[in-house]
Amino acid sequence: MSEHWKSTPKFWCKHCKIYIRDTKIEKQNHEATPKHQGNLKRFLGDLHRDHEKDEREKQRAKDEVARLNEAPPPERSAPGGPSRKPASAPSASASQKLDPAEQKRRLAQLTK
Repeated sequence: MSEHWKSTPKFWCKHCKIYIRDTKIEKQNHEATPKHQGNLKRFLGDLHRDHEKDEREKQRAKDEVARLNEAPPPERSAPGGPSRKPASAPSASASQKLDPAEQKRRLAQLTK
């Protein structure tokens, strides 16, 4: 007989959030339970749904950047009230594409 008491090692199931004995048969029995199977299915579904959500957000940000690069900058009104400019040809700055550094800066602002 041993001189001191030693407990059986435990294994943490992250899907079920419980400890089980760290033996091969206990792990197999636990992984075969409907509770574990349901938790595993839910975990994988959440993982898939979160990935799709991230992809949609990235695509939305790209679309917004493309829209902002194509649209002319909005006209700012003076503090005294709205200003009306006579209709004229578009300015040179509105028709130019933004340089890559400016595009990166705007993209960083959108993703914050």
